Amino acid sequence: MARKGLFFLSPIMPDERGNGLAMRAGVALHALSRWFDVHLGVVPVAGGADTPSPLARRCAVSVRSLPLAGNLDPHFGLIERIVDPEARRRARISYPKPFLSRFCTGQSASVIAGWCRDSDMSLIYVMRLYLAPLARNLAAEFRVLDLDEDDVTTHRGIADLHRRAGNGAGAECNDAEAAKYETFLMQSLTGFHRVLVSSGAEADRIRRRAPEAAISVVPNAAPVTAQFARREVRPDRVLRLIFVGNLGYAPNEDAASFLCREILPRLRAKSSRPVRALIAGAGTSASLASIAAAADVELTGAVRDLGPLYAGSDIAVAPIRGGGGTRIKILEAFASGVPVVATPAGIEGIAARDGEHVLIADDAGAFAHACLSLANDPARAQDIAARARQLVDTFYRADVVEAVLLANCEACR
Repeated sequence: MARKGLFFLSPIMPDERGNGLAMRAGVALHALSRWFDVHLGVVPVAGGADTPSPLARRCAVSVRSLPLAGNLDPHFGLIERIVDPEARRRARISYPKPFLSRFCTGQSASVIAGWCRDSDMSLIYVMRLYLAPLARNLAAEFRVLDLDEDDVTTHRGIADLHRRAGNGAGAECNDAEAAKYETFLMQSLTGFHRVLVSSGAEADRIRRRAPEAAISVVPNAAPVTAQFARREVRPDRVLRLIFVGNLGYAPNEDAASFLCREILPRLRAKSSRPVRALIAGAGTSASLASIAAAADVELTGAVRDLGPLYAGSDIAVAPIRGGGGTRIKILEAFASGVPVVATPAGIEGIAARDGEHVLIADDAGAFAHACLSLANDPARAQDIAARARQLVDTFYRADVVEAVLLANCEACR
């Protein structure tokens, strides 16, 4: 069977490591390259590397990246020239498109159309709602929009975090973003034959807003991690916690602060042995660095290979209190054999049951108690970690997820 062409549009360079979006894009790229000649176009609004990753070089027949300089919406460019900070903030709120769509202009759409001009594309695959306008005029037999998460719920959750912290301006900005995404969603879905999300909870929310859309769940995949000998868990040793996340993302920064300020003091007060915590991830703010230092918490910055850190940790924690999507880092901890304690928001979208695959706690006191219960019962901790690893093998292993994704593209093969 002759291979058909596919145009894959992503806001970040697909990769096997890095942040969750890069890894979700990486799994999709790898899967689709098994059936199609993939032409990868990157509009790097979500950050990351400008050069092709090793995965992209292996899986795509061509890789192009849109230079953001020179492709900014002139309307948004005028907003950024406003001198008064409050007036500029108000103008940003009134800007009609989501912030990450500010490079989705007629000019950038023409550039992307040119990338596809010399190839017959049977399938258009777009990562994330905010890039959907760039694919509007691309011809193909089948069009897939991978929302990944429900941006409306995500921004409402971030707005709530800002309100809780007394940041009214941040709350207002994210409430406005949520409203823009709601409008964008209704404008965009009719242009796609299939819409993908990462969990059943996300699918239910999208269906309530757009019951006519053909929505499928393609879960996130656990990253493939090198397996290291796990540190022996003993009640007489220092208890070591690990939290992993991109700290430039507001829900992760809030979770790290919550861990340092509220969870660790309670845990240390109850524990008969020393407690150490490590936070791994890029994007640490000066404020969070100060909070971590005061709590005697180590910040590692970005770590390419987390295997040794997971192997040296007793418990992985995910004290997330807002945002959306499913947390790939929890799946990574599951796959690494580390027992996990998470909030309801942290574990949402993952088919894990409290007490069986994970311990779930929704406030600082309960979270500290859950960590202590695992620390004091190594056999239980090991049992929970083993069941969580089996859960990954059943639902979240990369080859399992790739098969689900390809089944949604069968009509275009």
